[in-house]
Amino acid sequence: MNFDTLIINPLTNILVIAYYLLNLIHIPYALGFSIIALTVIVRLILYPLMSSQLKASKKNAGVKPRICKNVKEKHKGDAKMLQQETMRLYKEHGVNPAAGVFLF
Repeated sequence: MNFDTLIINPLTNILVIAYYLLNLIHIPYALGFSIIALTVIVRLILYPLMSSQLKASKKNAGVKPRICKNVKEKHKGDAKMLQQETMRLYKEHGVNPAAGVFLF
């Protein structure tokens, strides 16, 4: 199966059905509202994946200033030590640097 049959065709069908339903009850700008409705539906479906990414990036953003300020000044010339201290900080604060990455 290819991408068209799995993703694009069902989304197009949902968009067309929403357009016809909104047009049937005489809502102006039915196509625009159907696009908005489809966007909301897709966002709701993908919310569990997005929420975990947002939480991880928020945690990472809290640790980032400490890394920039303290660790980079201490270990300016030593890249290996800089990496070790960065990983220690991540571990200490319970942050996984790869947690915000979404992989298929």
